[in-house]
Amino acid sequence: MSPSRRWIWLLFPVGLVLWAAGYWGAWVPHKDVGLVILGIDMGEYVKFLPQVRSGQLHLWRAGFYLPALALSVSVSFLVWRRELPVPEWLRVILTLLAFPPAFAMLPPIWTPALMLHSVDFRQQALAIGLAIFAAIVSPLLGRLHRRVVALFLGMLFSLSAVVPLYQFHLLFPCIADLYREHISVGYGIWLMLAALGVLMGGCVWLYRMPDAASQA
Repeated sequence: MSPSRRWIWLLFPVGLVLWAAGYWGAWVPHKDVGLVILGIDMGEYVKFLPQVRSGQLHLWRAGFYLPALALSVSVSFLVWRRELPVPEWLRVILTLLAFPPAFAMLPPIWTPALMLHSVDFRQQALAIGLAIFAAIVSPLLGRLHRRVVALFLGMLFSLSAVVPLYQFHLLFPCIADLYREHISVGYGIWLMLAALGVLMGGCVWLYRMPDAASQA
């Protein structure tokens, strides 16, 4: 693989780091630390908003966990690709990075029975199971055709950014009413958007790269 193609592979790790920083970053900043809302907390936070509890605002609560699912699954799809210029032992270590975002989808208080039998948490349990399964079979996922992977990851990243950010847009006035003060959009939102641009660039490159390079 040429040096230029080795460098362009950095789009994925840079994009994923930005993605994680945005998701674990502040979506609603505040001078009081206890009132700062992180992206990872949105799935739990929305359950306590009056507009959501009353049914006035209907949201897909599990949609706020899509960024964590995308982060975990994308690692599993990418670390064993032949185009990635890293040694085998490093691939094994990198595969382990798929597990923390998967377990980050667990609620603060949970039991196996709660995750499997509660309608409220069943979708989270399914997402966690899919992420763990993808990590286990990641060497097989690395053999998929690059265009299939590029298209899948492109759609996954797009869905995992659009759904939670759109729902956050709907919730923002509700949060402002609850705080009874002017609030601003946190840096986490902007990092997520920047990450989406970088990752989509990586997906486009992976899709369009010459077949000869993919076999190098």
